[in-house]
Amino acid sequence: MTDEQLKEIEDKISKVWNSSPYKDIAVEATTIGQTAVSINVSQMYKYVPLGLKELLGVARAIDTDRFEVDQWSSDGCETCDYGSNYSVQFRYELDNVGHWDIQLNEAPVQNGML
Repeated sequence: MTDEQLKEIEDKISKVWNSSPYKDIAVEATTIGQTAVSINVSQMYKYVPLGLKELLGVARAIDTDRFEVDQWSSDGCETCDYGSNYSVQFRYELDNVGHWDIQLNEAPVQNGML
């Protein structure tokens, strides 16, 4: 996978968290050997939100619903929390790109619910 392709993935993933409270989210995509990709989404001070909306956004961005997710955090300063970091990591095999086990049709929203 080229650096340009990794940058494209980072840009797509960044758009999943583009709402204003999450402007400080950093995204970094790297290859794992020659067969997989790791995407790290992180920010200081707050957890990276990870709900159905974000999971579906990631699936669309990387074109597969076959990926693994890990979350972790590290503490910052005891008094001011400076240096704290909250991360979500997505990993997927390049062989799975384009493979879907679920249908992602746009469902109509009625009364604010799917």
